Amino acid sequence: MKRARIRDARRRPMAMTVPAAVIVLLVTAAPVQAASAAEYTYPSAIDPSSITLSTTDGDSTVIKGDKLRVDAAWSVPDGARAGDTFGMTLPAELEAYAGTITLPAADDPSLTAATCTVAGSPSVLTCTLTDYVNGRTSVGGVFWFTASAQKTTTASAVAFAVAGDEVLVEVPGGGIGAVVDKPTPVNQKPSKGAYQTRAGNLCWQVLFGGSHIAGLDEVVVHDVIAAPDQALAEHHNTDGKIRVKYRTPESIYWTSMPFTGGWNSTGTEFTITIAGPFDPSYGYMVSYDTTPSDATTGTRYRNSADVSGIRLTSTYKYTVAGGGNGSGTVPPTPAPDAGAPAAPAPDMTTPIAPTPEPDAPEVPAESAPSSPEADAPEIPEGGAIAPEPGEDQADAAPDAGPQPERVGHGAVRTPAGEATERVGHATTLAETGGGVAWTIPAAGGLVLLLGIAAVASVRRRA
Repeated sequence: MKRARIRDARRRPMAMTVPAAVIVLLVTAAPVQAASAAEYTYPSAIDPSSITLSTTDGDSTVIKGDKLRVDAAWSVPDGARAGDTFGMTLPAELEAYAGTITLPAADDPSLTAATCTVAGSPSVLTCTLTDYVNGRTSVGGVFWFTASAQKTTTASAVAFAVAGDEVLVEVPGGGIGAVVDKPTPVNQKPSKGAYQTRAGNLCWQVLFGGSHIAGLDEVVVHDVIAAPDQALAEHHNTDGKIRVKYRTPESIYWTSMPFTGGWNSTGTEFTITIAGPFDPSYGYMVSYDTTPSDATTGTRYRNSADVSGIRLTSTYKYTVAGGGNGSGTVPPTPAPDAGAPAAPAPDMTTPIAPTPEPDAPEVPAESAPSSPEADAPEIPEGGAIAPEPGEDQADAAPDAGPQPERVGHGAVRTPAGEATERVGHATTLAETGGGVAWTIPAAGGLVLLLGIAAVASVRRRA
């Protein structure tokens, strides 16, 4: 298939020098294209140099009514998100086939990167990104859709509007020619078929040659739209219109003719009567439109017609006139730094200070108490043991001088002004300028004191 070339891939500003008398007209008309571009999140997403036109039937020339294919590439900046849009406006010479175009993800066709709609006159393409692009970089792809050549032109290129600029794209054959009317034989065989209109509807045609109805005073056409089922989708007529025409072998154009009758109230069935006489060399056509309930590729629709006893049935498979794809890169997850020291696990336990047991003074074997009833010395307040008057200082506890003062539970103050504290359940020994004082827990040290007292009593007796 021949691809069209971008004419010098050039873009030119849409503004131009005009006489003052027509400035008001331009100010009124300009917002049509300017507003269209301004509504896009990324008006420059479509690459102007990528836009091409080609014929769908492979012909090297284009005439009015021919179908053309429009191709282009697109990309959006990093950070684009679902709901962001891009698009362009078609030339006045072209009218796109309306519909919704899905751009599947290139890496996973079950996902959709963007959806595009084409509508209006002039035709406007609007593409909307999906959540597929969220968090991805280098997002872009291609798209294509079909349009009909609706105006003749001798210019070799037509102007698309992208980001407020005209982009001239060459037409195959160098222009759009007029239709040449010439004698064409009439197909006399009765038939029924359908095609998609530019508005996205289905146009159904019932065709029959005059040779099949010649001699009849009238022809009754009864048409019934098939009800939806597992294989068929629902469709019905919405405008109430029926067209009846004939064509002679000398012309390619159809001419309207009268009839009576019309649609039922639901737009699913009609009966009309066409009065004769009928020329056996003519062709006759009854046509009407239905609106499909599901305008997606592959959906099937059907109806049947009876033309004065000739039974005709047609099934049509809907095809979206467009396609493309999109893709993007998911940034890699940063690997943890191997050189960084691992954070220590938090210590969920609370250390408990151990309770040390003080060494008991060594007791000579011969000095052991002979009786458990030995008198225990009096223990002064404060928890410290003082030697008896006249007791041998070598065998007694060292002279501590003045008695330490108790300053609180588990703490004493010595004459030198120092204090010892009880931490947890530990017993702390403090030197106090020539004397030693033990801080003895209130309960835990009782047994220890009694043992020391017993030792002191034995020594006095000795």
